[in-house]
Amino acid sequence: MGCAASISGADLAPSSLKYEKAVSSDSIGTAHKSSPEPVPVVGTPVSHKRISQMQETIAEGVPVLKWPQKLLGDAPDHPWMVYKVLSFLPWSQKAGDVLCLSSTLRRLFNPGDPRSEYWRWLCSCICNDAFLYLPSSETEVKLLAGGEGSDMDGDYRMLLKELWILRHRFIPRGEDAGDAGVQAERFRVSTFCRMRPPRPAALDGAAAFEMLTAVPVQLPLNQRVALLQQKNPKLTRAAAMKMLMNKECGAAKPLESHEEKMEPKDSEKTEATKDAEGQADADLVSDISTAPGFSASVVSVNRGQNGSVLTVSPGIGFRTWQFANVFDQHSSQRDLYERCGLRLSTSLVNGQSGALIVYGQTGSGKTHTMFGPPRSTDGLVTRIAADILAAVKKRRDSGFEVHLGVSYVEVFGNDITNLLGGPIGANRGQNQRMGHKYVLEGQCEEPVPDQEAFSKLLESGEERKRKAHTEMNERSTRAHSLVILRLRQRSAVQETFVESILSLVDLGGSEKVSKSKANENACTAGGVVVGDTETARVTWAEYYKSRERITETNHINKGLLTLKRCVQALNERQRCKPGEKLPRVPFQDSKLTQLLQPAWSGESSTSVVVCCSPEDKHAEETVQSLRFGEMCSSVEQERGGAASQDPCAAVSEALKRIDGQIKELEAVILKKERWEWRQTTRKDVVDALDTGGVECDTEATMELGGKGAITMKADDGSSKKHSIEQQVWGQVLVGAEEENARREELIQMRLKLLGEA
Repeated sequence: MGCAASISGADLAPSSLKYEKAVSSDSIGTAHKSSPEPVPVVGTPVSHKRISQMQETIAEGVPVLKWPQKLLGDAPDHPWMVYKVLSFLPWSQKAGDVLCLSSTLRRLFNPGDPRSEYWRWLCSCICNDAFLYLPSSETEVKLLAGGEGSDMDGDYRMLLKELWILRHRFIPRGEDAGDAGVQAERFRVSTFCRMRPPRPAALDGAAAFEMLTAVPVQLPLNQRVALLQQKNPKLTRAAAMKMLMNKECGAAKPLESHEEKMEPKDSEKTEATKDAEGQADADLVSDISTAPGFSASVVSVNRGQNGSVLTVSPGIGFRTWQFANVFDQHSSQRDLYERCGLRLSTSLVNGQSGALIVYGQTGSGKTHTMFGPPRSTDGLVTRIAADILAAVKKRRDSGFEVHLGVSYVEVFGNDITNLLGGPIGANRGQNQRMGHKYVLEGQCEEPVPDQEAFSKLLESGEERKRKAHTEMNERSTRAHSLVILRLRQRSAVQETFVESILSLVDLGGSEKVSKSKANENACTAGGVVVGDTETARVTWAEYYKSRERITETNHINKGLLTLKRCVQALNERQRCKPGEKLPRVPFQDSKLTQLLQPAWSGESSTSVVVCCSPEDKHAEETVQSLRFGEMCSSVEQERGGAASQDPCAAVSEALKRIDGQIKELEAVILKKERWEWRQTTRKDVVDALDTGGVECDTEATMELGGKGAITMKADDGSSKKHSIEQQVWGQVLVGAEEENARREELIQMRLKLLGEA
């Protein structure tokens, strides 16, 4: 990693370079006119105003740096030297003005091509200047830029835009001149679809029964019209509609009038021709309307970037579902990691939080996608952790202070279980009320020093997970599980840590009770009495035991339903006009959505993987999963511009600022305050209950001799209060009354930030 520094124009010129007027206004204008490509997205754009300023500077005789003719003329022969020299320029020139230096440089840079080496070089420059991270493998960098492995370069301009937004994560703001005017960027949640391989069909009665009971699909009218026109290209839409409607009404054959069809007039046809055409049309309509070939199914899967899935289902008919990337049954875990997990792990190291959520029906391959087969390291979680640990080692070698921790929890209803051991909260009530906060604050995480330690933590958590056998999955996960990676890092120029969180979420599978048979052994508590004899009894313990599967199903479906409602509310908020009341997003309705709330708000980079089953018997559930993925892809988030800082860093910065102000005030108070003797009037309130008084008899003889006796009379019980003023001298501190009042305010603010007020 290079050092982040603000390089001024005076720092760019070695002693061997000479300054002279070498760039004429004609050459500048020519260079500008011959380059219609768009300007870079970062730095100061090369505009007509900028060129005019450069021309005025030359006209006034101000010295302009002349680049060595040898360097510019022979640039194609040694591009590495050109890039090395230009890397010392400030960003306003590096991403803008250099394109106007010469036509040779512009041809070399080729800024109109987002795959050119110029944009790749800018990505390397911003990583060096802003302490950002990119994988060392060139193939992985191409994948981050959207390329297809080693055979195709990606869009480096898009990658530069993503890195540019994160440039102030590890360096103070205001150190580059291109920071002004950067607008916030809105982006959509990335959605992916993965189709698991079909399971081998069992040649038994059950399989035959499933084939016979396939869900029939009645196509919508518009789709039947389209199919009718596809089979008969000469048929117009109006004529096809009449033919279908006539068939629906039960007519013997289609209407005789075919004015809409592009055919010869009826007068030019014989009766035999008319009868033959009428019978052909009737057969065509019958084939389209009553053909038994349409049943709920996944018709086709178009894999790759911007892929799609074509399904046919009741109430919808044919429908295409678009995704950022589609993985078919032949795709590997590595393919999914390269397209989905690699970007999330790189963003985490660059200080941006993220989430990977896997959604789908029971048995669709969610747990296999996240954790791989049992006792393996082939899952997304393990691959992402390995990539992060490798990046952590590089960051430490470059001078960063880095701490990586992991939490592994399970959500079952309102209960959150720490799968790594240890309680969450003092008791169950505290767990249900505050458990999600304990998890998000990292109070149940374990440090991760290396890959071996991470694998052991995953194994120990796997042993504590809820698993059971159902009719749809032999190893069904019966709760939602979350692996939360928390990375805290600080560069050499920072005083506070930058904290980023990556949540890897394996949601419990949505399921129909009729398919999973979760309620198969459920029974009712009580006894069966025949006559006067009790023949059977089900205890309460047996009752709850028999309902374990159905209770797990209810908790899973409730959490998924709340998540779906949250996504719907987020979409509704985006459709609201300015000034309208925004709908409530029900994140607080379940523990699952409380834990996932950071993933759906703020600057978190969120990806959703929809896992699907290709079998026809699961087609309806597959369509519902695809619909959820489509809803997620419509959710927009905002990042960049006036980006919110990490909460922990913001609190630390506020505490530091308050402590500094308190220290300054105490120094002022120490100078101003002094001790002074002052006389003050003290008022005391006296409660006089002695109303009877005291009487002295001087003539009375005492027992021990002598005269004089005192008699204390009884009080009447009334109270008599009166004030007494006394003059008191003492020393007091004076001279800094306002500073002391301000100091007390700051102390109260500090206590509030620490939660102690």
